[in-house]
Amino acid sequence: MTKLATFASGSRRGLYINKRRSRKKSLKPFLFIVVLLLIAAAIFAGRGKIAGYFEGIKKDEFAFSFNSPQNWNEYSEICEINKKFAVGIRYPLINDATNKAIENDSKQIVDELKSEIKQFKTGKGENRTVYTADFSVVPSGESFVSVVYSIHRVSPLREIDDIQYRTRIYNTATGESLTGEDIFNENFAVAVSHNVTEFFGKNPQYAPETYTPLFIDNTKPKVENFRNFSFSGNNLLIHFGAGEIFPSDMGAVIAQVPISEVFSDMKINVTGFTPPKYDVNSPMVALTFDDGPYAPSTSRILDALEKVGGRATFFVLGARVGAEAETIKRGDQLGCEYGNHTWNHANLSKLSQDMILQEINSTNDAIKQITGKDSLLLRAPYAEIGSVASSIAGKPFIGWSIDTEDWMKKDSQAIIDSVLTEIADGDIVLMHDLYPSTAVAAETIIAQLSQRGFQLVTVSELMAAKGKTLVPGKVHYHAK
Repeated sequence: MTKLATFASGSRRGLYINKRRSRKKSLKPFLFIVVLLLIAAAIFAGRGKIAGYFEGIKKDEFAFSFNSPQNWNEYSEICEINKKFAVGIRYPLINDATNKAIENDSKQIVDELKSEIKQFKTGKGENRTVYTADFSVVPSGESFVSVVYSIHRVSPLREIDDIQYRTRIYNTATGESLTGEDIFNENFAVAVSHNVTEFFGKNPQYAPETYTPLFIDNTKPKVENFRNFSFSGNNLLIHFGAGEIFPSDMGAVIAQVPISEVFSDMKINVTGFTPPKYDVNSPMVALTFDDGPYAPSTSRILDALEKVGGRATFFVLGARVGAEAETIKRGDQLGCEYGNHTWNHANLSKLSQDMILQEINSTNDAIKQITGKDSLLLRAPYAEIGSVASSIAGKPFIGWSIDTEDWMKKDSQAIIDSVLTEIADGDIVLMHDLYPSTAVAAETIIAQLSQRGFQLVTVSELMAAKGKTLVPGKVHYHAK
């Protein structure tokens, strides 16, 4: 259940709204004129006792639970108070392009709330119906934000005290307010309906209620059932007020749907989400190449990968990086990953702490200068790490589950056989892109694995797809 904001109505309500004073009949016209003059003075001057008087009504009758929203400093508000009800909304001020649309939407929400209140009997004074709405803002993508309004409804005569939601999505570059129809196609509701049912079905608190008519009717694949949504990171959040899909006493709830589940139904990418280049349900392996780059061989390997839409991880030597900048740039553009293999193929277990850091950091710097990215993985030359390197490296070490021994065999067919006869989902394969024989073998290996249905991914992609956590200082051999 989501954490819900609550609001308190002021204790001085009766002092202002319900207070009546008797006056002699002969003074009424005079007093009427005086009041009009005072009100006019307050409107045009914006200050004075009468302004303070009405401001007091506003603040006391309409007290928010905190002085400013937790994640936003600039805001404004709309309040309407009378004997039978009080309605108000506080809304964010984002930028000049967007503020007008936000103000208009806020007025529309207030009108909707007033229309709802007018449909039922409401009391007066302390039994007045009070609706207060506060907001949260969540940026998504480069120029979009989600604004979520939590509406606290209090209606003593109807015995209502709950939370409802209204949400809006804005393009802060254009100021446009976006609807579900602007963002999603007609298949959106089908995907969300399935995911919402699955989300609550996994929660023991809510699972029994997913079989009720209330839940089934209000989660059917209809757009109107999912109009209140927002974006947070790589998730689509579907907001349901109290009583919408579960009994009112279970409160307001929010369902979380991965963006990947609805990304294909989006007309506009408002989240910055990038779909993965792999299918987690299909087999995948990571081909890795050490000791390069070496353009004559590495370029042939990149050509073969590009033909099948594959990627690999290259553990490069820092001393070779500068002279092979163009080769590295091309691999980076293809989505390949560059790991650290030290500067001079050093045996880390035999070096001092300072020398280890120099070997690693200098290679990191060389890679980042070309790709603009940090090198996140390490492979220790000779597979020799030692306790010192393990404790100070600050990056995970990557081993392998298939060793082609290509550096020793230098026989293309033998290299091919060592991979294709053993390969399995989750394997990490060790090769070296210094040798022409390896490049020839890699061309066949890449083509054959692709034909067999294996996805050729980087080590980081493989581990992420298989749910494996890369731990700094630890050696990871595969993702089986």
